Amino acid sequence: MKKLLLFCFLTGYLSVSAQTELVFVYFTDKPNKAAFYANPLSELSQKSLNRRTALGISLNDQDAPIEPSYLQNLQNLGFTVTDYSKWLNGAAVNATPTQKAQLQAQPFVLSVESFARNGNPTGLKKHPANGKMIQVLIKF
Repeated sequence: MKKLLLFCFLTGYLSVSAQTELVFVYFTDKPNKAAFYANPLSELSQKSLNRRTALGISLNDQDAPIEPSYLQNLQNLGFTVTDYSKWLNGAAVNATPTQKAQLQAQPFVLSVESFARNGNPTGLKKHPANGKMIQVLIKF
C-alpha cells in the first residue's frame, strides 16, 4: 500500500513539474537608466568606455542594468531567475501555463516568451519592445 501511494505521489509530482517550461520575461522599461547615464562606470569599465569612444559607439538604454526590483519581484512571486539579459531587458524563469499568465499580468512585464516554442528556423524574431530583429536562444 505504501509503495502504491509513493508511486502515485511521484507520478503526480513528475507530471506537474514536467509541465513547466523555460520562458523569458521581457520587462517594460529601465527606470534606473538615468542613473546609469550619469555614472556609466557603475556598469562599464573605463577600458570599455574608451573602446566605445574610439569606435564611435554611444551609450544606449541596452547598456543600462536591469531594474533590480523587477528581479526581486519575480523572486517574491516564487520564481527562480535562471538567467537574465540587460540587453534584452528580461529574465529567464521556469513557469507553468498558469504562472505565465500570472507573470503577464504584472505591471513591469512587457511580454512572456517561451524558449522551446520557436517555429522560426532562423532563430530570429522581433524584440517586443523595439521591433529590432534579435537572435532567439533555444534551451532544451
